[in-house]
Amino acid sequence: MSPNRHVTLSLKQKMQIIKEIKCKEKTKQEVCVKYKCSMSTINRIIQNEKNILENSKMHNLSSKRIRNGACYDVDRAVSIWFDQMRASGAIISTNMILEKSKQFAVTLNKDFNPTTGWLWRWQKREGISLKKIHGEAASADSESANNFINTLFPNLIEGYKSSDIFNADESGLFFKALPVSTLSRKESHNNGFKSSKDRLTLLFICNATGDYKKVIIIGKPKNPRCFKNKIVPLKYYPHQKAWMTREIWESILISLDEEMAKQNRKIILFVDNAASHKRTKILKNINIQYLPANTTSLIQPLDQGIIHSFKAYYRQIIIRKQISAIESGKTIGEFAKSINIFNALHIIKHAWWLVRPLSITRCFQKAKFISECDAAPSAENEQEDITETISDLSGDEFDNYIRCDDNLVCCGQLTDEEIVKEISLEKEDNEDYSGSDAEDEIPSLPNVLNSLTTVRKFLLPQNEFIQELENIEEYSF
Repeated sequence: MSPNRHVTLSLKQKMQIIKEIKCKEKTKQEVCVKYKCSMSTINRIIQNEKNILENSKMHNLSSKRIRNGACYDVDRAVSIWFDQMRASGAIISTNMILEKSKQFAVTLNKDFNPTTGWLWRWQKREGISLKKIHGEAASADSESANNFINTLFPNLIEGYKSSDIFNADESGLFFKALPVSTLSRKESHNNGFKSSKDRLTLLFICNATGDYKKVIIIGKPKNPRCFKNKIVPLKYYPHQKAWMTREIWESILISLDEEMAKQNRKIILFVDNAASHKRTKILKNINIQYLPANTTSLIQPLDQGIIHSFKAYYRQIIIRKQISAIESGKTIGEFAKSINIFNALHIIKHAWWLVRPLSITRCFQKAKFISECDAAPSAENEQEDITETISDLSGDEFDNYIRCDDNLVCCGQLTDEEIVKEISLEKEDNEDYSGSDAEDEIPSLPNVLNSLTTVRKFLLPQNEFIQELENIEEYSF
């Protein structure tokens, strides 16, 4: 290959180059041969690691040049809206995207009329294609998940110990829910009893070694009467729909950041890209990284069985308390009414404590966040006992009982106005975004000549390389 040939690398290739060099898998010379590029290109990639990393979070990894569309603000607004809708399981057509882009153009006061050509280019930049839907699993983006774990993730966690790799995620909980097919007596007069839909949202935070576990509660009542004159066992935030919000998330992050500062500890925290997880405050001890859209069911550790284990323990405790209540002569309805938020918090705290560190580590391994060699050794015959059947419940019935609230919404969606505000915040965080991939851009002739003039001023007094400079200037013309 001619040494003068210009090679344009994709974002994925750049990320692989950074990984191979930083992990000392290959020398720079070997990388040059593998990717058929010059040493100067490799050096520029290493120098621009931070910008490449940021671009890889927002663009298709197959992209070779980061070009914004004719109207970047509309493009970005449609992207945020698209990810939000897909995360909620919505089926989106091309006509919906065209119509939404028109609405955003009006909201942003932009003179922009989307065409099918614009839509094709936008889809290509974002790596979006039409796919058939085959159930819930179809919404998970396995390609993005694999790209993230294999290409982006190793660079993100470089320098962090396993104990400093954290994950946080919300889950809804019907805290009064009872089994519907067992544990009732004829004399208990429970005809017409309907399982309660009273809900809480729980935020789980844990690290890869399982020695840090925290659960935070969001409920509807602002000042629950059951809290009066009592010490609340867990941190509680009120919200009219029991949803996570940016304000609550910000408060939690600040508290966690202060906690890590006291421990003289810096952590990396992985969360999904929900709108409520965006932050505006600067954190000194927490490096927040967002998982790609529609990948959490595949690569988020808490979704690999940690939350499910917690709910299994919680339901077990509820069933055992229900058995005790019925044996003492109470009806199921009376027992359900006795479970208030204060009592539920105590059960939540105990159930979360029962989730073992080894179980958490295994889920981080399953998500490929850590390797098997990072895990603590386990007893040969160690087995989970949380899936045991209780009373008349079969295994399937108990599993359905555990999962009865898995699909609860835990945060609201951004309005169009909030999406527009989000774009403004992104611009403030990335003021130099538009030029962040300059290593692939060929400089203009005026810029080249200006640079040559500077070089000439430096070399002329030393009477060196004058002929070479003149040859380059002639070549430029």
